[in-house]
Amino acid sequence: MCQSVELCRARVPMLAAQSLTQLSLAQFFCGREASALDCALEATQVQVPEYLGGFVAGTIFRERAYGADRAGAMAFLNEALLKFKLPLENQPNTLGSWALLMSVVEGLSTLGEREQAAEFYPLTRELLDTGMVTFCSIARFPQTIAGIAAAAGRQWERAEEHFRTALQQAEEMPDRREQADISRFLGAMLLEKGSPDDREQARTLLSDAIAGYSDIGMPRFIEVTKLSLARADEP
Repeated sequence: MCQSVELCRARVPMLAAQSLTQLSLAQFFCGREASALDCALEATQVQVPEYLGGFVAGTIFRERAYGADRAGAMAFLNEALLKFKLPLENQPNTLGSWALLMSVVEGLSTLGEREQAAEFYPLTRELLDTGMVTFCSIARFPQTIAGIAAAAGRQWERAEEHFRTALQQAEEMPDRREQADISRFLGAMLLEKGSPDDREQARTLLSDAIAGYSDIGMPRFIEVTKLSLARADEP
């Protein structure tokens, strides 16, 4: 991945920001959060093609949200939304705007900003209507993000439908990291929903997520999921 960054710097400078951001994602998933954020911030110093505007900013926001830097994450988001456009309803939108939307929904949900995350559910449905199955540049499935937005609004049935669809897509692809993430998101949602049957399903899903993260080397997310699993085991 580092070679990709250097190649872009030398031959296709306009794509250097994209390479740096994907290097940031790789570091982030491995649990090297400081290095990940450094790479993403470095990407902001590189010229970004207009159609990718919002891609880098969304990555920084999502990583700061997972890093529990609530004040910093929200301040950064407010500033970013003055510079970069989220998708507009009922019209074509750029890849960068969709990438920003997906990262914003996940980051807001991670920070507990449920009402704001839920407001974007209609836009996530529009993204699904484009037919996109995976957004590889930010390593996330649109169905997963739609599930997060629906769950933030406590639309339990819709959220579960999105998560189950995403899980099937991830299994068919296959995408083992996304499988683990979906199991974590769905398990946490079922815990919040709160019926006895949901609790047992949540325990299974969260255990599956931990096993998946262990297999592919994502220690930071193992710890996050263990916290949810501990809540599942509470009386």
